[in-house]
Amino acid sequence: MEFAYGKGADPVAPDNSGQRSALTYVSDLKRSAEVPVRPFKFILILICGALVVIGVVAASNPLRRSEEKIAIWLQAQTPLGSSPAEVISYAQERKWYHPDHQGSDGRTQGEYVRGELGDYWSVPFMTYVTVFWEFDSSSRLVRIRIWKTTDSI
Repeated sequence: MEFAYGKGADPVAPDNSGQRSALTYVSDLKRSAEVPVRPFKFILILICGALVVIGVVAASNPLRRSEEKIAIWLQAQTPLGSSPAEVISYAQERKWYHPDHQGSDGRTQGEYVRGELGDYWSVPFMTYVTVFWEFDSSSRLVRIRIWKTTDSI
């Protein structure tokens, strides 16, 4: 492609031969390069938005808190000194208590109630959250212990 360069020629307007000037050609290239950027920005914004939503949902799951924080939350619901019947009633209302799933993790001593609080996805594995309400010899709640287990390959 030939470009018209001459004395007094308008570098943007075509010359008399109908040819485009160098500046017009470069300007057209810049405009054509901008078109693919818009979809990229849109997709990038969508991905960032999706990540934010996933982060908020994940952070709002109380089972993702530390074991200590979960135990403190449960202690507000089942205060120390509660009876096993009160704890079982509370756990049954939330479908955490299963009479057939009262096995120990090997760390419990004496009387206890086991509850399955739930699970959550911790990429690429599932994490299960279990609570042990432990009672003293007079059948009063003395400790709430959380046990998290994660599946592995």
